[in-house]
Amino acid sequence: MTKLTRRNFLRLAGAGAATAVLAACNANPNRAGNATPVPGSMNPTSVSPVTLPPPTAVPSADFLPDVEIALQAVADTAVIFPNIDTRVWRIRGELLQGDAGTLQPVPDSYLGPTLRLRRGQKVRIHFTNELPEESIIHWHGLHVPANMDGHPQYAVGGGQTYVYEFEVRNRAGTYWYHPHPHGRTGPQVYAGLA
Repeated sequence: MTKLTRRNFLRLAGAGAATAVLAACNANPNRAGNATPVPGSMNPTSVSPVTLPPPTAVPSADFLPDVEIALQAVADTAVIFPNIDTRVWRIRGELLQGDAGTLQPVPDSYLGPTLRLRRGQKVRIHFTNELPEESIIHWHGLHVPANMDGHPQYAVGGGQTYVYEFEVRNRAGTYWYHPHPHGRTGPQVYAGLA
């Protein structure tokens, strides 16, 4: 038996690695493992449909909010350039309960109001969609339960309301709320829902 030297060990290790790499390569491009999926080639009708819970339209009786706000997504006009009305979508707000400084409109802007919340506050927000397409609000950066985070599966149609209830758990910071419907987030933000 020959002694295993460092040189022989490196030679054998290199040969083993090369063999493994070559074995992983396949000269037959028609083998199923090498197939590239063609867009639209999967049959979506073979997937079982998922039943989603209906949007929350009724506030919880056991949730006692410190702050209650009504937000409404509406079509409107705004003067962005002098003497020209521009069609926009905006969020209007009304403070139903809480400190007067909680809901602050942004002066000379068609953007939605600033919400000033504090850690530990229990917040209830009634979001009513008065737009011709589905929408929902995502609380960007806030730590809220999944069903309160504005996931597209909870989007509500025109005339429908979604009720958010959560406790503010974040430290002080600047957070952003914006629409989050599937495939329409960008156009809705661009139209003014931010």
